Amino acid sequence: MAVEPHGEARDSVYLSAVDGGCEHSLEQIDFDNSLIYNLLFEERPLVLPDIFFFNSRFLISHMRDAKARYPLFATALRSGLIVPAFRSRRTPTFVEVLAEFDRTRVLGIEHGRYDVRAMAEQYDRDFRRSPLGEPKWWPEDMGSEFERTVFATLTGSECRNLELADFWTATEQWRTECVEGAKAATAATGGTGIRRAEIWNVVGRELGFLGRGEKFVKPRELLDAAQSAGDAELVSRLRFFIDIVNVCYQQTQAAGFGGLQNIPRALSHSASALYADGAGTPPAETPDVILCDATVPTPEALLRAESNEIIAIRKGDHGQAYFNAREAWIANPTEDTEGELLERLDAYCDRIGTVAVGKKQEVRLSVARLPHSAAAGVASTALMDLMAGQLELPPAYALVTTATGIAVSALVTLAEFPRSESQKLELRFSAETGGVEINRIPESR
Repeated sequence: MAVEPHGEARDSVYLSAVDGGCEHSLEQIDFDNSLIYNLLFEERPLVLPDIFFFNSRFLISHMRDAKARYPLFATALRSGLIVPAFRSRRTPTFVEVLAEFDRTRVLGIEHGRYDVRAMAEQYDRDFRRSPLGEPKWWPEDMGSEFERTVFATLTGSECRNLELADFWTATEQWRTECVEGAKAATAATGGTGIRRAEIWNVVGRELGFLGRGEKFVKPRELLDAAQSAGDAELVSRLRFFIDIVNVCYQQTQAAGFGGLQNIPRALSHSASALYADGAGTPPAETPDVILCDATVPTPEALLRAESNEIIAIRKGDHGQAYFNAREAWIANPTEDTEGELLERLDAYCDRIGTVAVGKKQEVRLSVARLPHSAAAGVASTALMDLMAGQLELPPAYALVTTATGIAVSALVTLAEFPRSESQKLELRFSAETGGVEINRIPESR
């Protein structure tokens, strides 16, 4: 099932790594990488639903334990590179939306660990300085949109990856009966559609982990219960099920906010079971892909640096020159535009290194120009998943829409890799299987 965005343009990227519902699959470094690399190498702002500001222990840790004078996330919020999506115009501030969460007993808020009220006040101070002017707003009925996505994807489709067919079969009851139960439970509390948290609760009761009236705050508690029971196979099935529900949730929200879905690597393998209709269809033309290496400060060095200086470089001449060169290559992939792109990338990374002092690491930046036939953001999930699996990408990649198609920005930490080389990929699509064969083609730079 393909979910279409509300509105014509996908003008932002939905940062899934901040979702508290998938934090059991991530580590703090995964969050840091995703935040840093999307901020530095993604031209569009990053959109987060209001709940993510309060239910992600990685984001809260980033804000609370910042090594710089001001957290990078907070500076990006001030600068318009992060935009919140509020669910109601009646709650247009973080303080007000947090109060509404408390009133309606929304699950997952990290009240017990952190002073989330103080964080809400800080978010409001930062966002009032944003040049964006106002947040994004949720569609009228996101719960019903999620319901449609879940039923069409989990109950109305077949598994798209044969490697995961056993997991798909083993989770049939959860994908059908338990999802129906979650819909009923949502309605019983006055909600519409399906609340994601109710899915975890219905499954938990079905497995005997929850008593009547008990609830899980986050899916990690469902996994913890299965691990305590000593059933490794059950844990694996639950992890797969939680992943595919989360991908549906994130896909629905990304579309609702007019954004591009960003799938963390930890979820990418499970996500391959959910390719949208047509996602495995080979495009009429082969995409162009550049793989080039660059030297950037480590995440630790970037998080210690003055965040206002990092963001100033990102929004300044060096950052814009890189984005302009990338657009030029996407529009016209020639040796000249590729050379300009590589030169601007090096200059941009070198400039970042002047303010983020400390260790550096080699990263590989991939930019792909996809054909028009793959221009629907969700339809390119197959290629994204392929790149994540075969190039071993961390959860730091994002789709970049352009007038000429979609570019895929992706990063991966390099092992030993000569600075004198770059690489190109030749991608061959199989019309019979929808699969892709990748051949690496070394080039002198």
